[in-house]
Amino acid sequence: FVSIDGWREMNNYQRPSTDGKDYFDKIVHNAQYLVNGLRGRRSRERVKIRANLTSDYHDVKSVARYLESFGFDYIGIGAITPLAYEATGSTIAMTYEQLYELEAVQGEMLIEALAERASGKRPRPYINRLLNKTIKNAKNMHTTMGVTCGIGRNTMPSILTAIYSHVTAMLEWTSIFLE
Repeated sequence: FVSIDGWREMNNYQRPSTDGKDYFDKIVHNAQYLVNGLRGRRSRERVKIRANLTSDYHDVKSVARYLESFGFDYIGIGAITPLAYEATGSTIAMTYEQLYELEAVQGEMLIEALAERASGKRPRPYINRLLNKTIKNAKNMHTTMGVTCGIGRNTMPSILTAIYSHVTAMLEWTSIFLE
């Protein structure tokens, strides 16, 4: 894993160095060196670039496109904490509204990726990985999703639960026409 939380301003804000210097270019360079080195050796190992979204920075599409512009093709982007500000009081945690917006945007991106796949195109790296994860999760999906708390399971329904169901149905539908 290499953590790059988006563009320079975002990354430096969320990951300030102890000496106050800007190491963004060095981090990106080293990550590209790792990725290109593994590609050059045709290694099956992958370098995952991880970006954390916070209450101040939560535009998943822009972060994905920015990281893809460096040639990264194994990208994970998510909320810095799965719990909302209202539940944690953490100033960096996204609000419930921001978390729902994130899920909705990712859902739109998944639908676009399915359409691209159905037309024979390969989706962009971030959304392609998210789509593959979604398909894998859809096979083992439960009717509700939530987070484990200290006394049991919170079964608050999630927008992504509905999206998983739609993705599964769409995959079955498109596979009929792709065969």
